[in-house]
Amino acid sequence: MKLLSRFLAVISVNIVIACYICMAMKEPSDKHEPDPAFLASAKASLSQKTK
Repeated sequence: MKLLSRFLAVISVNIVIACYICMAMKEPSDKHEPDPAFLASAKASLSQKTK
């Protein structure tokens, strides 16, 4: 019985992962644009770390 419950747990986790992958692939890729304020702060942070 332990083997069956472990097998079902692995199968259910794989199904959830497959659903997440399918949802991510259906999402339009042209919709996402990075926030300019975030990009500016990230670039400033990187330039401070390299100095």
